[in-house]
Amino acid sequence: TMKFSMNWHCWFMMTFVTKGPSKGYFPIFGLPNSAWDSFTVTSLLTSSVGALIAVVATVLPPPAITNYRNVSSNAEIVAEAMHKIWNESIEYFCGGEEGAHATVIAEAITNCNLLSGKAMNDLSASWWEGFDLCGMGKKRQLYMLFDTTAIKMDAVMVAVKDSILKETFAGNHVHFCDGMRPSMEALKDSAVNIFIRCEEFCQDGEITDDEVAELEELLEKVKADQTNMLKAYRDLSNHEVFKGARFVSEDLA
Repeated sequence: TMKFSMNWHCWFMMTFVTKGPSKGYFPIFGLPNSAWDSFTVTSLLTSSVGALIAVVATVLPPPAITNYRNVSSNAEIVAEAMHKIWNESIEYFCGGEEGAHATVIAEAITNCNLLSGKAMNDLSASWWEGFDLCGMGKKRQLYMLFDTTAIKMDAVMVAVKDSILKETFAGNHVHFCDGMRPSMEALKDSAVNIFIRCEEFCQDGEITDDEVAELEELLEKVKADQTNMLKAYRDLSNHEVFKGARFVSEDLA
């Protein structure tokens, strides 16, 4: 671009210092003071053709990787990463001892948070590739909402990472997890499921009435599992065996 601009700059300067552009010899349909081979017309035509070739060369053949294509693939990777991280986090947290796998989970959470930010950057940079035409605008808006939700989850994922790294499995931790694990896994499954389904519904850029009904049903399932987990915690806290036990440590680990 810089070389192209410099070339035109030098050309216009050379034209300016001469007596003027040469006149053409091939008139345009008999129009006065106009010719196909005049400087003005040839400059306009060559610039237009060059710009058209540049656009065609950019989109044909379709590039393998563009920001717009990354929007969908990144969102899918984030959804699957969330699923895997929550599975492994509960598996480790409900285990009986500390292990090196905590570091692996913490690194995965860090990478997932970075990917959420990258997905938003690709989304912001994808506008010029389609100018929101042919349904691209609706698809970008849906993914904007999805990626915004994923980024809001970053703070939650950081809390999970901190809990995983700092847990010592001392005190009543094992008893707590044995009683809470079923409700934890049920809530995890329903929450991850609705997150993955939202990503799948964004792929075609349209949310149908049937998809809205399905999401509402999945949302009710999440709320029910939240209620069940809260009930499980209260029942566990009031159980005669654990009466007065401190299931939440002073450092909230």
